[in-house]
Amino acid sequence: SLTGETDFHGLAVASSENAAQRVFGYDGSRQRIVASLDGGTTWRDGAQLAARDILASGAMLYATTAEGLAVSSDNGTTFAIENSAPTLYVIASDPAGTIAGIDTTGQIWTRTPEGEWIPGFTVEGTPQAFAVDGDRLYVADDRGIAYTEDAGATWAVLQLTR
Repeated sequence: SLTGETDFHGLAVASSENAAQRVFGYDGSRQRIVASLDGGTTWRDGAQLAARDILASGAMLYATTAEGLAVSSDNGTTFAIENSAPTLYVIASDPAGTIAGIDTTGQIWTRTPEGEWIPGFTVEGTPQAFAVDGDRLYVADDRGIAYTEDAGATWAVLQLTR
């Protein structure tokens, strides 16, 4: 709905049973969060920040920045740095609310339900994409697509067949 108007470098969606989908985009050309609280029908500008990745999880919106993990509880209007969080490069969550990320050195971090960040092992090279499914973490890095079920202690590289 914003074709030709916005240069999205990231998208995040949050759904709930009682409300319309909340859709968030990161407009890299303006370094600004753009939000829709009605499933993408209407849009409004949110906070201005330099984000690498964004994530909507529950009522919160997260943005990875050079200053640290920025967190919004007001649909992207304002953000505050979560001082206890590592400086993440990419971040992801699953429908159950498990949140994990990879920091700027390649180290994996997972967040407990109480908000504590637990360090894991590292990826190989620069992560380009990241996804979470419970204990299984997927990463696209210099190896291709790989997954771990033990926070990066061991990895299985997916073999793509055609």
